[in-house]
Order: sequence, then structure tokens, then C-alpha cells
Amino acid sequence: MRRILAALLICTFFVTLCCASTPKIERHRSTHWIIMVVTDGDGDKHAGGCTATAIGPHTLLTAEHCYFPGETLYIDSSIDDVKTGVSKAYHPATSDFTFDHEDHMLIDVPGAHFTTYVPLKNFRDPRQGEHFYFYGNPAGIQDQYREGYITGQTNMKPEDVDVDASSTMYLATGPVVGGDSGSSLYALDGTLIGIVTFGVENGAFIGIFPIRFSASQIAASLV
Repeated sequence: MRRILAALLICTFFVTLCCASTPKIERHRSTHWIIMVVTDGDGDKHAGGCTATAIGPHTLLTAEHCYFPGETLYIDSSIDDVKTGVSKAYHPATSDFTFDHEDHMLIDVPGAHFTTYVPLKNFRDPRQGEHFYFYGNPAGIQDQYREGYITGQTNMKPEDVDVDASSTMYLATGPVVGGDSGSSLYALDGTLIGIVTFGVENGAFIGIFPIRFSASQIAASLV
């Protein structure tokens, strides 16, 4: 009888462990490093990198401030591969970018096919004191896991940090650096509660705005 109970406890432990880790596995595999290259009026190319989350078969969620018109997009590539032309380039049209004007952006990527993605249907505003986790790409160092806590709301204004937003801003514990912008922040149950917009006090804190995409915008990301 003791052996049976022990076996049942072991099975329960592994089932629980498996079920608990599944959301993290899905969110991990849906996180991507993106490099955007824009050519200026003099023909010079400028590159910038952000983190993005696949939320549909060919749709990415990232920060709006990562966007510049006329960009060429690279997914999960190194700067060196981009420079040498090894990486595949994607060319979203201006109409393929959707904004909620809270520094969040959806990119419809023609030709891309994400086998793992987290549909943008289970999200809410952050809550003070809650524990979260995220995968980011600090300074282009790909696939770095971190955790933090929502510290609360702030009276900082969007114009203070030069972003297109209107909602109340939240702060969270960092650290974050350039390249983490656009990283999705998940509550421990896997619910999306925001994305990394910017770092405060040299990245010691994370600035976050609530997600405000409409139902029609979200539905279009799954088509």
C-alpha cells in the first residue's frame, strides 16, 4: 500500500510539474530577437534590435518605439549575419503595422510562419506587488530569462519618456537594457500583463503601459 501511495505521489508531482511548466515553455519558444534596418536619405543603413513575441502564425508583438517606416526586418539573427546577408530579410509594408498607442505594436510579417505562438487573448493590466517573468535580449544577448515584481503606478507622463501613450504608467523591478524593449511580461499563471517599454534609473526599473488593442485588431493577428 505504501508503495502504491508513493508511486501516486510521484506521478502527481510530475504531472503537476509538467502542467506548471507548459505555459513557460510556450512563452519561451514564442519569444524572438528582431533586428530592424532602415536606410536614411544618404543611403546609410542603421540597425536596431528589440524583443518580440509571436502571437499568431505570422504576427509579432513588440514595442511601438522600435518602429521606423521603411524598415527591413530580421528575426532571430545576429548583427553579423545581417551585415553579411546570411539572414533572411522580411519586408513588412507600412500597412502591416498596427498600434494601440500605448507603445505597443503588432507586426504582420509576410512570409513568416511561427509554429509556436501565444494568442493575444489572455491579457490584463498589471497589479501592484505581483510577481512576473520574461524572456529578453539585453544588448543583443539572446534568450535571457528574468523575474521581477510590479512596484506600482507612477505619475510619470508619456512625454517624459518620449513614447506614444496615454494610460497610467506602471513601474516594475528590472534590470533591463537596450534590446529588452518589447519583451512580454507574464504573471506566474502565464497571463500577459504588459511589455517592456523602457528602463528607469539606468534600467533599475521597467516602465510599462497597459495593453489596449481592440478585439478586431487581436482577431486579425490570428488570420
